[in-house]
Amino acid sequence: MLFRRRSETQGLTGGAYVLTDSRGYTRRVLLVLALGAALALAAGGVRFYLEYFESGSRVSELEQQNRELRVALDKARVELEVELATRNELERQLGQLNERLRQAEEELAFFRAATTRPGGR
Repeated sequence: MLFRRRSETQGLTGGAYVLTDSRGYTRRVLLVLALGAALALAAGGVRFYLEYFESGSRVSELEQQNRELRVALDKARVELEVELATRNELERQLGQLNERLRQAEEELAFFRAATTRPGGR
């Protein structure tokens, strides 16, 4: 029988072949994942730390600017009130002066009329 002879490659299909050691591979994968997670946490912590203190300094800058703007606003309000009071006083004085001018013009017109009458004394 010709087919009974065993071939040299027949032994390749008979046994179980392990391509990787599952324990060593699993440990390596877990180690890489743990290192990746630790690195991600560290990077996140650094970013949070920087943003927290950066935002704190930005907040303090904005608060200082806000205080300065409030002082400027209060100063502008006081100046506006002074200007409005001054304007109202000037309008009142102008009204009085216009009234006195009208009275003086009436008196002048009366005196001119009295002095220009023929024969009138």
